[in-house]
Amino acid sequence: LQQASTQLDTLQAQAAELQAANTQLQQQAQTSQELLALIGGASLERTVSLPGTADAPTASGTFYLTSDNQGVLVLRGLEPLPAEQTYQLWLIPADGPPAPAGLLAVQAEDSTWLKLQVPPAAPTDLAAVGVSVEPAGGSPAPTARLFCWAKLAKKFEYFPHSVGKLGLD
Repeated sequence: LQQASTQLDTLQAQAAELQAANTQLQQQAQTSQELLALIGGASLERTVSLPGTADAPTASGTFYLTSDNQGVLVLRGLEPLPAEQTYQLWLIPADGPPAPAGLLAVQAEDSTWLKLQVPPAAPTDLAAVGVSVEPAGGSPAPTARLFCWAKLAKKFEYFPHSVGKLGLD
């Protein structure tokens, strides 16, 4: 009887772990579906590649902007940071200082993403986007060089055989 009770406890613990893992996977799948709908939808206006710099040559990313000012940044080739640091996205206007746009966490995998609402005036004035490593909690202005960034086009061209509009320099 004792052995059966121990086995039951073990099975219940395993079931709880599997349920938690299942819940996490369902949340990840839902988030992935939302992101795919956003970046693959008809409202996509800009897609900009962010190459790494000499400071982070393996880093790269893509910034997506929709007609209703939703932005998504997907970054790859990143190293997890110590607890006292974070990755921070910057929206850089044509005139003026960079504006903080959100923080990104990288876990064990080498990629991460950030969904954000771009301020209404920003798309017309937005000249570039970039990412830097900042102190935990972020900074009001960059304290380090941008390791991944790209200029945004001032005009758009529509390609009927691709999804949405792509910004071109």
